[in-house]
Amino acid sequence: MVKAGALYYAVFVAFIIILISGFFILSSYFTRQNLDYYLKRDQLKSNVESGYVLASDNIDLVDLNTEKEIKLYEDENVFITKGIWGLYYILNVKSTWKNQFENSKALIGLDIFKTEKTSLYLTDLNNSLSISGNTFIRGLCYLPKQLVKRAYIEGRSYSGSELIYGEQKLSNQALPAYNEQLIQKNLVYLKGTFNKNDSVVFFENFSKQKEIYNSFYNKTLVLISFVNTQLIDKKIKGNIILYSPNEIIIDSGSELDNLLIYARKIIIKKWYEGNIQAFASDTIIIENNCKIQYPGSLVLYHTKKSPVMFEIYENSIISGDILVINMEKIDRDPSIFKIHKKVVINGQVYTNVTMMHQGTIVGSLYLQKFILKTLSSVYENHLLDATIDFNDLDKHFASSGILDNTKKAKIIKYLE
Repeated sequence: MVKAGALYYAVFVAFIIILISGFFILSSYFTRQNLDYYLKRDQLKSNVESGYVLASDNIDLVDLNTEKEIKLYEDENVFITKGIWGLYYILNVKSTWKNQFENSKALIGLDIFKTEKTSLYLTDLNNSLSISGNTFIRGLCYLPKQLVKRAYIEGRSYSGSELIYGEQKLSNQALPAYNEQLIQKNLVYLKGTFNKNDSVVFFENFSKQKEIYNSFYNKTLVLISFVNTQLIDKKIKGNIILYSPNEIIIDSGSELDNLLIYARKIIIKKWYEGNIQAFASDTIIIENNCKIQYPGSLVLYHTKKSPVMFEIYENSIISGDILVINMEKIDRDPSIFKIHKKVVINGQVYTNVTMMHQGTIVGSLYLQKFILKTLSSVYENHLLDATIDFNDLDKHFASSGILDNTKKAKIIKYLE
C-alpha cells in the first residue's frame, strides 16, 4: 500500500516539473520572440542602407519633396524622400515591416570623381591665360583657343617647367550651366519666403538663449531678424535657418553646425570656425583666419544692376563649394571676386564675376575672366602665385549640386 504522504509528494514533484518545463518553454518562446525582433531590426536597418545605395546610385531616382516607395522583398519596402538643405540634398529613408520601422536621414553630395575631373574652365573671350611666378595648374583644363603663355609680372617670370600639368581642351564662350533648380529653391528663402511647414519665429525671442538646437526630424526652425544681427557666443545646431533682409555678422566665439544663413550682407569675423552654408544677395566677406568646415558653402546671387562684393581674406580655409553670380551686370562692372594670398578652398568654385585669385583651389574653378591688380598695374586674365589643382582633392569629398554633371552621390554625414 502506498502511503498518502508519498502521493502528495509525487503530485508536488509533478507540479514542480510542470512549472520548470513551463518556465523553459516560455523562456524559449520569449527568447525566440526577442531574437526575431532584433533580427528584424537588423533587417530593417539593412533595408535602409539598401535605400541609400539605390538613391546614391542615381540621385534623380526620387523627385524633390516627394516620397517614393521601393519594394525590396515580398513584404518589405523602403520609402525614400529627397529634400534640399542649402546646396546639398537630404535623403530620408524609412523601412517598414508590420508595426516596426527604421528611419534615417543623411546629408548627400554628388560624387564628382564619377565625372570629368575638371580643374579649370576659363571661357573663351578671345584672350589667352597668362601665368607668372609660382603659379601651379594641374588637371584637365578648358581654355581659350589662345591657350596659355608665360608672363613677366612685377619683375618675376613663370617658374614652372610646364604651363599646364594636365590635359588641355578648348572652352566655349559661355560657362557650363549651373543647377538652376537648386539655386531657385534657395532664392525663395533669400527673398524671405518660407515653406508652409516651417516653424517661423523671431530671432529676438532667443536673444538671451546661448544654445539653440533643432533636430532634423522636427520641422525646420526659421529664425527671422529684421535688423542688422550679430551672432556673439551663440551655439546653434541642427535643422535651423537664420534669415535677415539686412546684415548678419558671425563672431568668432559662435559655434554653428549645419546652419543655413540667408541675408543681404554676410560678414564672417576673423578666427571663426564652424559648419555653415551662407547665402547673400549683395555682399559676402570672410575675414582673416576663418575656417568654414566641410560640408560648407558660400553663395552670392545678385539680381540688381549694382556692383557686388565677395572677398576671402588671408589664411582662411573654405571646405565646400562657392557660387558667385551677378545676373544684372552693368557697363564696366567694378565687381571683383577676390581670393587673397594663403587662402585655401577645398571644393568647386563657379562664378560669372571677374575673379582675382591669389590663393589655392583644391578642386575645380569655373569662371569667365581673371584679373590681377598690383601696385603698378592691372592685368586681365593673369595669374601670379596662384594654385588650381583637382588632383589633390580628398577622394572622400562630395560636392554640392551647383553643377548637375553627375547622378552619382555620396553620403556626407547622417543627421540627428
